[in-house]
Order: sequence, then structure tokens, then C-alpha cells
Amino acid sequence: MTRRPQRSSGAGGGRLRRRRWACAPVLLLFSAGCGGGDVTEYEIEVLRALPHDSTAYTQGLVLHDGHFFESTGRYGQSTLRRVDMATGAVLESRSLDEDLFGEGLARVGDSLVQLTWKEGKAIVYGIPGLDSISAFEYEGEGWGLCHDGTSLYMSDGSATLTVRDPETFQTTGTVPVTRNGFSARDLNELECVGDHVWANVYL
Repeated sequence: MTRRPQRSSGAGGGRLRRRRWACAPVLLLFSAGCGGGDVTEYEIEVLRALPHDSTAYTQGLVLHDGHFFESTGRYGQSTLRRVDMATGAVLESRSLDEDLFGEGLARVGDSLVQLTWKEGKAIVYGIPGLDSISAFEYEGEGWGLCHDGTSLYMSDGSATLTVRDPETFQTTGTVPVTRNGFSARDLNELECVGDHVWANVYL
């Protein structure tokens, strides 16, 4: 079962491709389509526990080139970090301005895109070095973000995912998400895996 994102009149609308959707509140994963079909429940087996800074308010996490890249939140404490997987040691860190609350994170080629919660700003960093190289502006809140190699998918706490052009951050489409016929709100951190978008549901 597939669901084509609704096209908008924004730039790049013709670039959208057909995708399947999987959404996950805590440990539940919805069947492909998110359109009110049967809900599939998966059992999770923990294979390994890794050390991690317990004070970090993790909002986004990306695995790349043997390291974790982590976006942390809270005003006055938000950062972008490169973390050693085995030890949990922070190898590099960039602090956000005190009036920015770090949120979702996605890798696009040799760069990282970090959302902010209520400030309407997405910061672009280079890899390696984590130097801020540019920024995008958007309306509404920023929660989760992922990249499938073609498009960015963004959550804002609502039941709708926004599809964005990774080069301009312009909206190219939207995807309403439902569970058993009802809107699935509070979509938070996202991961693009294969033909699916996996969504954590906040709380």
C-alpha cells in the first residue's frame, strides 16, 4: 500500500516520488500507508547499550562515518555534537545561540541540517568540522527531520509531515498521517529508512 504525498504549488513539486510510510509511537509501528489499516506491533530486542551523556536533552540523532551526530535541546544549552559511539565522549560540539532550542537533525551529503523548535530557523553545518555554513527559514515549529536521498521530511508536532527540497528548504508537499482513521498527532523524531519514514510519537 502506498500513499503519494500531496503536491503543493511550491518549487520542485514535480520531484516527489511515491513512498510508503511507517509511523511509530514508542514501540508501535503502523502498517505501510498510515491510512487507517491494521496496526502492526513489533517486539524490540536490545542488542547493546552504549554510554551517553545523561545531561544531553537529545532531539535528533544521525549515525555517519562511525560517529553519532547529535542535536540537543533546551534554551541556553542547545548544541550540535559529534560523539564517539563506543565511549560516548563528545569529540566536537557547537553551541546554539541562547534563544535557539535545538531539535531534529538530518544529514544531506556533506552537511547536517538542524531544526530549531519555535524559532523558524534551520542551521546548516559542514562535515567535518561542524562549521555553520548557512541557514534556512521556515514557518511553524520544528520537531523531527530526515532525508531519504532526494527529499527532506519534517515534523512539527502535528499530524502532517512536510516534504522539503534539501537545497532550498522550500515545501514541495505534505503527508497527512492517520492511525485507524484518526489523526496521529505529536509526530516527533523521524528516520528515513528504505521506503519508509519512521516517526516517534512524543510522550
